[in-house]
Amino acid sequence: MGIIKELFEKRSFENQSWIQDWLRGRDSSSQSFTGISVTPDKALKYSAVLACSRVISEGIAGVPLITYKRVKNGRERATDHYLYDILHIRPNGDMTSFAFREMMTLHLLFYGNFYAEIVENGKGEVTALWPLLPWRMTVERENGILVYKYRLPDEREIIMPKESVLHIPGMSFDGLVGKSLISCAREAIGLGLALEEFGGRYFGQGSQFGGFIEHPRVLGDKAYANLKASLKEKFEGLSNAHRLMILEEGAKFNPNSIPPNDAQFIESRKFQKNEIAMIFNVSPHLIKDLDRATFNNIEHLSLEHVIYTLRPWAVRIEQSLSIQLLTEKERKLYFIEHLLEGLLRGDLKTRYEAYAIGKQWGWLNNRMIYELENINPTGPEDDIKFMPLNMIDITKPQETLRDINNQASARSLPKKEYRSAILKKRLSQSYKGMFEESTLRIIKFEKDNILKAATSIFKKRNIKALNFIEFLEQFYKDKYSEISKRIKPSIMTFGKVISEAVYDEIGHEIDKKELEKFMDEYSEAFNKRYIATSKNRLTNTVNKAIEEEGDIYRAIELKFDEFEKTRPETVSQKETIKVAGAVSLFAYGAAGVGSVMWINTGSKSCPFCTSLSGHVMGTGQSFVSKDGVMEAEGREPLSFSSNIMHPPLHNGCVCQIVAV
Repeated sequence: MGIIKELFEKRSFENQSWIQDWLRGRDSSSQSFTGISVTPDKALKYSAVLACSRVISEGIAGVPLITYKRVKNGRERATDHYLYDILHIRPNGDMTSFAFREMMTLHLLFYGNFYAEIVENGKGEVTALWPLLPWRMTVERENGILVYKYRLPDEREIIMPKESVLHIPGMSFDGLVGKSLISCAREAIGLGLALEEFGGRYFGQGSQFGGFIEHPRVLGDKAYANLKASLKEKFEGLSNAHRLMILEEGAKFNPNSIPPNDAQFIESRKFQKNEIAMIFNVSPHLIKDLDRATFNNIEHLSLEHVIYTLRPWAVRIEQSLSIQLLTEKERKLYFIEHLLEGLLRGDLKTRYEAYAIGKQWGWLNNRMIYELENINPTGPEDDIKFMPLNMIDITKPQETLRDINNQASARSLPKKEYRSAILKKRLSQSYKGMFEESTLRIIKFEKDNILKAATSIFKKRNIKALNFIEFLEQFYKDKYSEISKRIKPSIMTFGKVISEAVYDEIGHEIDKKELEKFMDEYSEAFNKRYIATSKNRLTNTVNKAIEEEGDIYRAIELKFDEFEKTRPETVSQKETIKVAGAVSLFAYGAAGVGSVMWINTGSKSCPFCTSLSGHVMGTGQSFVSKDGVMEAEGREPLSFSSNIMHPPLHNGCVCQIVAV
């Protein structure tokens, strides 16, 4: 019992199968029952094994292996991480990522394990992965510790610490060292090799002929020689094929056909190839056996290959790389993944239909679709997501059609016009998020560039108000188009949505070119308003900091922090209502609508909006005139510096105008 106990306490996982074979009365060598020795090199000479191993190894090596970083809204490529280039481009000085991962997969298939030496720098970062030959590696557990023993070409054995060895095991019984598919399928591969060898010998050494001539008498040497020469001259070769043969003296020609046992040999070879495909979990059509493949199912068979064959190998590799190459702390922030999605795309029609559904329901935008199709994005507008207008959140109370009609009656407003106003209000609320994101992008752009200038030009504390104002003037002049392109797509998109709502309201379609021209003008106006507000607030911030002898750089920095917290909400609230009103008024004018009605779709508690609700004015007239003042009991008076022809009336106003 001591020997057996020692074998299991201090065992070589690579060689443990000989114990099982010995206990079962079977030799542990690579020889199969056919008498053929099945080794990885020999198995690779079998066409079915070669085809299956190529399909899997080239499939895994042919897709990008990406190191990702977890971010707030999902993930991004961690191009600055030390593992990114090693896994994606060049694992070591001699190999490409494709060659390295192709070899990795072949080692896993044929030997059950892949080993590589991990080379690190002084900071503990991986700088290279050098492959090790699996047949030279022995894995043992000594005193509970995993030990890797590697035999060098000169037969010297070195012990490698676990931390310096990347070990990816294949299918395993002990969870530590994998089993070779070749050894597991030894008999099936041996039978396939035997059939190939038999076929080679059959056609190489067997006596195969198209037919024979039967003569009733024994021919003499001269007669035999004459008959042989005549047949060779007149009937042998391609040019004499299908010529009429005339035989004399009772001679007969007997054609030869493939014997039934030869036909069974061909069927056996086909069956054995399917057997090998089953072992490797490869669809037969991928090794050019198209007997059961049709135009209707071949695409689905290819998708199944990615899902059920390549993905398990990819996950096995990804998890091993993450555990052994990333620290526990890094794994919380980074992960490694094969980009298999490209293999799952399907045909062009199927892909485009899927993209259309994803975009329609709001989980895809143009940028995501372009990335999947390997197309360069066209601009910031590619980040916009859309949503159906007839979808509501079932977790929140909604205004039903009956509620809307009841509210219209309570406010003494026409039901049809009130419903139009509510639709525009909901559209404005739906697109607030898009305007918030666009505004935040502008603020980040301003912050990064202005703080950088404050650091390099003004050297922080030496900022002078006059110089800073001059700088702001030049900055916003130079960056005008940069700011515009970050908000214009949102304005243009929402303007088109409102124009469609107006079409449903009055049945008049707006000329697209005219609408686009109007929205361009609106975008320009917004840009000027936004820049003027930024310059004014930043200038006041610098002046105040100088007056109080404070840290000017820090004051600017804090002002931008305030912008990031409050301004996106303020801009989105105002501009969604303002765009809705401006586009509606433009569309009504283009359609020849004579009058418009102001409708309060917000709170009844606002006396200013309530006082205007239900008022009707001509399309070109103002609801409130420039320099006018509105007063209400218990409220500060509202004064206006411009004519108010459409909402919003004040900050937070959600009123709308409709045609009457």
